[in-house]
Amino acid sequence: MLIGMIAMYASATESDLDGDGETDDVDLDIDGDGLNNTDDSCPLVFGTSSMLEFGCPDYDEDGIPDHLDWNRDGDAWDNDEDDCPMVSGTSKFVLKGCKDMDGDFMPDIYDDDADGDGIRNEMERAASTGLVMYDPYNFNSKPSDVDEDTIPDVLDDDADNDGISNTDEIEASRITGENYDWLDETLTPPDYDGDGSPNALDEDSDDDGWPDDVELDRGSDHLDENSNPHLMYFGVDTGIFYGGGLTFYEGYTDDALEISLSSLMDIVFEELVILLLLVPIYVGLFLSRRKIFNDLIADIESTEDLDKLGNIEESANELVRSKQLKVYHGLVLRNLIETRENYLESIHPNTDCEE
Repeated sequence: MLIGMIAMYASATESDLDGDGETDDVDLDIDGDGLNNTDDSCPLVFGTSSMLEFGCPDYDEDGIPDHLDWNRDGDAWDNDEDDCPMVSGTSKFVLKGCKDMDGDFMPDIYDDDADGDGIRNEMERAASTGLVMYDPYNFNSKPSDVDEDTIPDVLDDDADNDGISNTDEIEASRITGENYDWLDETLTPPDYDGDGSPNALDEDSDDDGWPDDVELDRGSDHLDENSNPHLMYFGVDTGIFYGGGLTFYEGYTDDALEISLSSLMDIVFEELVILLLLVPIYVGLFLSRRKIFNDLIADIESTEDLDKLGNIEESANELVRSKQLKVYHGLVLRNLIETRENYLESIHPNTDCEE
């Protein structure tokens, strides 16, 4: 018990509230505010008040101690009207006299854009990453917003506000090989009909109702709304779409039957032309086979040598195998060879025996 009392006494006598090196039991200014304890109305609390009471806390430094001051924080609002009486502030809306760092009279705790940098608090937080943090209460901490639409670039579908989404600009760059920078409004992919879809991705670039692939296939201009396959001939509309019964459509309809000069010309030039182009090839093959066939016939009919006939037969078989002659050509040639052999053997009956 005695030891405890000695410890308490030692602690009390050795305490130094203001940290000036003098223990409180001998310090004439315990709180270190410049006033002797005997003159200090609040000797154990640092203060600067100089009116009514001396040496007491005075937040707004107007000389009146806080506990006697009708406006403690020194703003435009008295304590009974001030929603934040111990914090100086300029807010007027929702709360009066609270902190308002951007000066819009809305207290920071209710202000969607507390620092007034043009980006809402939640947007700044959402734009933050593990490497970069944006402080919604710091005007100098602001995420990039190229088009200044109050949406950070990393959250903005169209960061440069050129009418083309970021993803479409990136995809158009990949397809065309051009550099369409989604953060630069001057580098925008062409969009003829202005529908927000670049020509490179738009199925109907001129918005005339005709798909680009159909117009390109038929030869009309897919970047001209006044040009389509039905207007390509004679300067008038030369087609219509039949939907069954008494239903007809003037505009392009993919599930209806097209009746038009354009579709007819498409068949002629795309299907019949292919067949016509094949004709010379087939004629050439026919003539080549005919010449080989006729040459072999001439060789068979002119030879007087049985061994040579054997060689001709081998050549004919090889030509059939390589499809330079048809099978029926081979059969005809074989019959001719047998006939020629019989003839030669008949006029030289003892040739084999003599040999």
